[in-house]
Amino acid sequence: MIDPLLKAAVAALPEFYQPIYGHSERWSASRKTEDRVEAILPIVEAFATLNGRPPRILDIGCAQGYLSLRLAETGALVLGIDHDPRNIRVCAMLAEHNPHLAVHFEEAEAIEFLAEMPDDRFDLVIGLSVMHHVCHRIGLAATRRLIAGIAARSPMALFELALREEPPYWAADLPADPYAFLEDFRFVREIRQFPTHLSAIARPLIFCSNPLALIGNALYRIDSIRSQSVVGIHDGEAAGQAYIESGPDMLKHVTFRSLNWDAKRAELAREAAYLAGPDRAKDDPVLFGHGETDREAWLRRSRLPGETLDIVKARGEPLDAIRITRCILRQLARLERRGWYHADVALWNVVLGPDGDARLIDFGALRREPVNCTWPEDLRLAFGQFLFDLTSSLPLRAFPVRRPRFRPTHLPFPFREALESLLEEVPVWSAQALLDRLDRFLQQGPAEAPPRADVCLATALDEHVDRLGDTVEALRSGYVRQRDGLDGYVRWQAAMEGAHHQTRQLAEMLDERLRSLERAHHETRRMVDPAAAGGQGSLPARLRRWIGW
Repeated sequence: MIDPLLKAAVAALPEFYQPIYGHSERWSASRKTEDRVEAILPIVEAFATLNGRPPRILDIGCAQGYLSLRLAETGALVLGIDHDPRNIRVCAMLAEHNPHLAVHFEEAEAIEFLAEMPDDRFDLVIGLSVMHHVCHRIGLAATRRLIAGIAARSPMALFELALREEPPYWAADLPADPYAFLEDFRFVREIRQFPTHLSAIARPLIFCSNPLALIGNALYRIDSIRSQSVVGIHDGEAAGQAYIESGPDMLKHVTFRSLNWDAKRAELAREAAYLAGPDRAKDDPVLFGHGETDREAWLRRSRLPGETLDIVKARGEPLDAIRITRCILRQLARLERRGWYHADVALWNVVLGPDGDARLIDFGALRREPVNCTWPEDLRLAFGQFLFDLTSSLPLRAFPVRRPRFRPTHLPFPFREALESLLEEVPVWSAQALLDRLDRFLQQGPAEAPPRADVCLATALDEHVDRLGDTVEALRSGYVRQRDGLDGYVRWQAAMEGAHHQTRQLAEMLDERLRSLERAHHETRRMVDPAAAGGQGSLPARLRRWIGW
């Protein structure tokens, strides 16, 4: 038999938004919650697996407490807050009826509670369809500051975000891009989208964290994270991309938000196919997992020890160019015997191990055709570019355009002789042929050769290309400055919108007070008018003259 006090409390609710925990068959809810519970439970379990204890969870806007109580079933310690005392009354009764669950409820305003939330009190902060109400109340800029506080004080957050395209009145106050709320998190991943009871527009449920990455259904600690595949080289906008080092693992995650979504997804699929296939070498990285949906793709593999050559060279450390080149050519020759060609042999795709040997990475660049991924398409010339980057004292300059410095005349012995021989004698790329020529010239030793006129021409052309590249980089820097200035203006505009929002709220409050005074004025007049007929000298008559009626 149902508790009559609970029955009365439920009857007094402003809305049956969530199911009533333990009584969902008796009261129907306007919106399902179990679908989102099922999406959140793996994250709660992943935290417990990683840390050896259940998480401490804050449920913002807990409504009737269904999510809080369901998460408490896992052993989590849950606090649900809601501003409506009628919701909290029902929640408290349900908690009393389930004393085995570590769940508590408080009547609190989300804005004030989050602003005063201490560090490290909660491991996971959940806000399901609540931030649009906060944004409507305090504006976009203030809401972003509130979420930034969550990012600084809690290791994980989950937000179900309403969208500007939705029909209710508050949608006009939302940003066009819901991810604008989440810029203070290093790792952001959309879990799923869920329908609502308000419209046909589904809302995204987004996982956010600074110290942790959610890959598949597992959490990993972030040692380092970047949004570009290459350290220090920016190949364009990087929203929706994450390259993470976590202990001995390398994690790659890309979402539909990336401008390179299709290419990046295909790249991860190729890397996974090679590392899981029969052609993988025993010292290649070990594939631990790969997954893909229509909105994201991820890969987890072991990380080779060492650093990429571009980083080592940038520090000015000496490099054994011959040893490195022979290591890379042996690996390329082995791949080619199995029908694979590496389409992006570059300093940033070669790891120099602690033993001095070099190892190719970026297995997503493997192709079945002998074509480079960028200009020059001819792999012979592309490898010449790699040799120049390796042996030259000039700094590596690869963005916005990679400088074409592949001329054999600029390479030192024995690379110049080996590459010239390859270009003259072998019509197509062959790593084994270049390795054989390199070894042959090493055995023969350098030969005296008179200066060649094309060396001067090649030098002049290289200088011209560098000047053109400098111009392009200067133009790009100017564009970036203008873009950053525009971003600053947009942030200022958002702040002004927040101030306008607060001013509008103040005006609405003053209008409401004025309406209240007018209603009081009207009621007072209604009481005074009947009494006024009794005589001009009566108290009501004097009161009417005093207030100016």
